[in-house]
Amino acid sequence: MGTGNSSGKALAEVQPCGFAVVLGEDWRVTGVSDSIADHFADCGPFMVGQPLAEHFGAAAVHSLRNRLALLRDPSGSARLFSLFLANVPKPFDAAMHLASSSIIIELLPSAHTDAGDPAGTVRQMSAQLDECATTAQLLERGARIIRALTGFDCATLFKGGQLVAHDSRGPLGPAQHCRPPGLRVVADAAHAPALVEPPCDADLFSRALLRCPDQAERDSIDRDDAKAVLAFPLRSAGSEWGMAVARSRTARRPALDRIAAAELFGEMLAMRAELLELRAR
Repeated sequence: MGTGNSSGKALAEVQPCGFAVVLGEDWRVTGVSDSIADHFADCGPFMVGQPLAEHFGAAAVHSLRNRLALLRDPSGSARLFSLFLANVPKPFDAAMHLASSSIIIELLPSAHTDAGDPAGTVRQMSAQLDECATTAQLLERGARIIRALTGFDCATLFKGGQLVAHDSRGPLGPAQHCRPPGLRVVADAAHAPALVEPPCDADLFSRALLRCPDQAERDSIDRDDAKAVLAFPLRSAGSEWGMAVARSRTARRPALDRIAAAELFGEMLAMRAELLELRAR
């Protein structure tokens, strides 16, 4: 991951299924990924040094700033769905986080014209868990719902690094490895990355949704006969209970509202699993 420079440090790259903009605290652009030309406009080099509103429009930037202002945890992320940028007819979903003294904004083409409702989707899905009397039943149904919710070919659940449930609609077997903690999205392990210009340290994107997989991770995905991966923690009351790993045999552009719904459903699943475990003791 990240082409090296003369100092030996890796440079920031992102997956080209979306694009990223780096801002200073004054909301002026300090860097843009090359992939902006494929999604928004071929204006990346001209944006550097200018206020973001000059290109995204005042209304879009107002919405982004308001959403980021609601972020209570500096190590967390903020999301905005179905955001319309200036002079672009199709909306984008945005993920934002703080890195050092910079603001990182990642944008993906939205799957919907209207803003999605991850919470509403999760409420409907969670009702299907009420019929489960045992932890094993709960996790099996949870894996099936996560697979359906994400649209991936299979979903594997882990606890303590051990496989506890798996659901597949094709030949893909269970994931062989539990991914490291934290949200991870790989849209196409074989796709060339997009550089961030001007070059900046890859560490700035260490928590980015679209950060590129390193070679070891690409090899691991390939060994699993997959092209795309979505991995996210299953948390109960703020503590990590386990991990979910969804995989696809073909490349899949991530939909941010589906990712948000899957994460929220994962919390509901982990809380119910923990409750059933306590009752069984």
